[in-house]
Amino acid sequence: MSCIFRNGISIVILSLSALSFMSFSDTTASIKGVVFDSKAVPIEAATVQVVDKRTGVEKSFQTNGSGIFLATGLAVGGPYQVSVTGQNTIIIRSLDLGETTNVVFRADSQIEVNEVIVTAEAGDNTRLAAMGSSSLFDESDLNNLVAFEREVFQLYETDPRLYIDGYGSRGSVNCAGKHPRYNTFTADGVNYADRFGLNSNGFATADGMPVPYDAIEQVAVEFSPLDAKLGGFSACYMNLVTKSGTNEWEGSVFYEFTSDDLQGDRVGDVSYDPTPYDSTQMGFSFGGPIITDKLFVFAAYEEKELPRGTAAGYNGQGSGDDKSWLTQADWQRIQDIASDVYGYDAGGSPTNTVAPNEKYSLKIDYTINDQHSAHFLYGFSEGNEQRLSDSDPNEFEYANHMYTKGAKLTAKTLKLNSQWTDSFSSEVFINNTEMIDSQNTNGPLDFGDHQINLGNPFGGGGVVYVGADDSRQANELSWFSTLIKLKGSLVLDKHIIEGGYEKDTIEVFNMFVPHSAGGEHDYRDYSDENPASCSNLSATQRLETQNDSDTSNDCGLTGIDGFELGKPYAIYYGSGSGTNNPRDGAASYDLDMNALYVQDTYLFDAIGLEVTAGLRYEWFETDDTPNFNANLLTQAGVRNDVSIDGLDILMPRIGVEYDFSEDIKLRGGLGVFSGGNPLVWLSNTYSDGVIRVFSSRFRESGQPSVFDMFLGINGNGRPGYDAPQSLYQNVANTTPADADTYQVAVLDSAFDQPSELRYTIGGTWFIDDSMRLEVDLIHSTLRDAVITIDPGQETLLSTLAGAPIYTDKPGNPCCGTHLLTNSDHDAKSTMFSVLLNKEFDFGLTANIGYASVSAEDLSGMEAAQASTNYQKTALVDANNPSVGDSMYAVPHRFTFNLNYKIQLISGYDTMLQLSGFRSAGQPTSAVMSSEGLEPNIEEQRHLLYVPTLNDPAVDLSRMSSSDLASFDSFIAEQGLARGTFVGRNELSSRWRTRLDLYVLQEIPAFFEGAKGHVYLKMYNLGNFLSDDNGFQGDAAPDQMIVASDVNADGQHVYTAFNAPEVTDQNIQYSVWNAKLGVKFSF
Repeated sequence: MSCIFRNGISIVILSLSALSFMSFSDTTASIKGVVFDSKAVPIEAATVQVVDKRTGVEKSFQTNGSGIFLATGLAVGGPYQVSVTGQNTIIIRSLDLGETTNVVFRADSQIEVNEVIVTAEAGDNTRLAAMGSSSLFDESDLNNLVAFEREVFQLYETDPRLYIDGYGSRGSVNCAGKHPRYNTFTADGVNYADRFGLNSNGFATADGMPVPYDAIEQVAVEFSPLDAKLGGFSACYMNLVTKSGTNEWEGSVFYEFTSDDLQGDRVGDVSYDPTPYDSTQMGFSFGGPIITDKLFVFAAYEEKELPRGTAAGYNGQGSGDDKSWLTQADWQRIQDIASDVYGYDAGGSPTNTVAPNEKYSLKIDYTINDQHSAHFLYGFSEGNEQRLSDSDPNEFEYANHMYTKGAKLTAKTLKLNSQWTDSFSSEVFINNTEMIDSQNTNGPLDFGDHQINLGNPFGGGGVVYVGADDSRQANELSWFSTLIKLKGSLVLDKHIIEGGYEKDTIEVFNMFVPHSAGGEHDYRDYSDENPASCSNLSATQRLETQNDSDTSNDCGLTGIDGFELGKPYAIYYGSGSGTNNPRDGAASYDLDMNALYVQDTYLFDAIGLEVTAGLRYEWFETDDTPNFNANLLTQAGVRNDVSIDGLDILMPRIGVEYDFSEDIKLRGGLGVFSGGNPLVWLSNTYSDGVIRVFSSRFRESGQPSVFDMFLGINGNGRPGYDAPQSLYQNVANTTPADADTYQVAVLDSAFDQPSELRYTIGGTWFIDDSMRLEVDLIHSTLRDAVITIDPGQETLLSTLAGAPIYTDKPGNPCCGTHLLTNSDHDAKSTMFSVLLNKEFDFGLTANIGYASVSAEDLSGMEAAQASTNYQKTALVDANNPSVGDSMYAVPHRFTFNLNYKIQLISGYDTMLQLSGFRSAGQPTSAVMSSEGLEPNIEEQRHLLYVPTLNDPAVDLSRMSSSDLASFDSFIAEQGLARGTFVGRNELSSRWRTRLDLYVLQEIPAFFEGAKGHVYLKMYNLGNFLSDDNGFQGDAAPDQMIVASDVNADGQHVYTAFNAPEVTDQNIQYSVWNAKLGVKFSF
């Protein structure tokens, strides 16, 4: 902080960023001050005037008996003029979002006019929050940082404590080693986080931030805000506020362009030949007075078409994500079968696509009088993009198996800020938000999802997908929320007491009924032990060898054979119970989320200590419960008609901030946080059970072909399109008494709200007027973590290595009930960070930072479906997962930002911004087959047991000598301990490094007060400089190291070693990309 003192007035600025009062409705800033006389005695009834110099809006206060005044509900930014009794004046250049600027006046009656100018440090992105660390990005940062796709999260990349998982507008923010859904993101008080839980990026809209970039005034990220007003998160709290109009008309117009000609084509030995594309972004903003000093407007619009790297192909196709296990011959044969046998166009290989999006916002601010102001805000965002349904390294889908993900969001907000007396202020906030989410398959909806195994998908082979994706055959989501919040602030002596009530009512309709159109047909590959003579036979001839008396030359069918002959291993079909109408299988429910909070802030001004203590209480209410499934209670012993009505949590918090000296500020505290658990987990419990039924028919070889079956659904009896009539009839005949128990999702009746107990300590050292060092340590304990188990299983035996062997309980024949419950284990996490900011006097500003994150969890819980969350957790004990490393934690991350400005042309800036990071890779797990360990899944998710030499717990006799040697080498290279199971996420993916460049030149414009800007943005500068640089990737899904089973003696039987591919490279984002832009502002 820099202060310019004039006329020797003795005015002390305690801390520019001393407090951070941020909540869903806190889109403003505050100023708190104390007025003393020349003998340091508080002055009562001193008149204080606070004026927003941009709008002329003025507020007047009188100090209380302790000489304190509090101005709340102030617009973010500045400058502000603060005057005491018409003599002493402070000019505060800018107020930060959610923060309270503390000032102390020591008046001298002999001085008539005095002024202090307070400025924040230019280019400083990491500023103090109340009792915790934060990042704050103001308008200067928004204009100067690269932000290649004009997305807020791309600003976050410049902070070492935030890791961006993914790329483009679908990138997500991993904070403190947690899934993005545990963050919350608000804009102008509206919750724009992914409340339902379907999007990987953490936003309500799947295609990026739903606010125009040029509408944003400030963005803040809180890592550990010990403020009782904040809720709905257990990772990070992210908040932004949009611009307001002022007494001066201002605005801008911009246009950006890129194409495949402005993109690289190689990284290392991997070439990239993208589908030709043109990508544009354009928009405008304007704001000003409708009535000077009284009524203001600001509006912004933005549209874009951004490239998406969806291209995939067979080995050597060169279109994008080529699959090494898929040959051109197999690719062509499958496509020909689809066309010639079934009359279906598979669509060829997916190509790169372009995602359109538009969004706009409107903000009207009305100053009723010097005590009251009203604000109306409107926001709209709509976009869609082509997505791959199944894109893991061992998966390939034809283009018509892809789907279009669409999102349309509308938000309307009315807010009233009131200063009733000098000591009491209030805020009333009302918001309506509507979200419509669509997911439509690219090809015809009625052709089934045909999943064709080529070899072992978890042992070097893969799965090919043809048809309508099973999860998009009946998929529709909408929700509507009404949020009401009341907040009050009272200055009482040296106390600032705040309290409030929030009620968020959400109405949900979610139709997610997989397999309800063409169903799902799975084709296994049985050819792994075929004699050589089988390779030259046709599919029909291989089938005929199974029908003669000579079994020595029997040929197992490949997955492609099964597709050609209409002989799937399994067929799945499901729909609304009793009706076969998918809409009857939808979840429809209402939910109220309530909160009460109170907190007290007290300033011990004599010693420079501020203490804030508060309580936040949250509870849920609903009258809706899932329909009762009596059959589930009989078979699995659990009731499914359980809701979260009455679920509650009390969250105490306390924080302190201490001015150790003029240059050193210390902070710390502890608190309980909860939130981020998505509605989709709850929605699963309403959709499953008797409301929706899944019926499946498992078919081994010897069953009739679908060409010889009686097929139903739509009455046309078309093979490949229609499921067997028997499955259709099973759904039609279902009643509550005999409802299916297949993969039913249930909420534990004893479910507790998960929470984080978080401790934080940190400090800031203002080394001199141009340099600042910031250090923070945050430690958290996760309690009552959410996990999914199968209560229909029990364990009676264990392997010799100690892994439980599960079987279905008597009376529970099939196939997996999924209970959402809590773990008894606590998980720990620690984040340590160091940040240094330096401003040089020749126009250069530098920021460097480092963060280390060590985080544990019980389950990644990254999926939307209960069955997937259950099956995708790497573990030893299926119903009692142990604590392990989080898949979202990045152990080490370094960042730097250099900004240099100079005027090569007098009066016009030339700017050069260079940003970069180097990050350790995210982890993944080493697993083995789950065969013999639990009955109801086909996943490979059991953590690998690493045998000792001659280990009696493992039978290695079926592994080849080369596989044994490779297995031993792998164990040595990874440093795995023998004689035990590996921990979850013990394998680390590759480090990645990236540099981004932004070059801007101001130029003369059309009239006085206006400027033009021409600029170049370069993503991944390192790859532009050399093809050997620029790698970008992520951890691959859990890696099956050995194919395994369990024998009658309880030994793990290892049959084959699979060399893991720990790192999954993203070729599109590993090559450089340039953008050209022009902007006009006035």
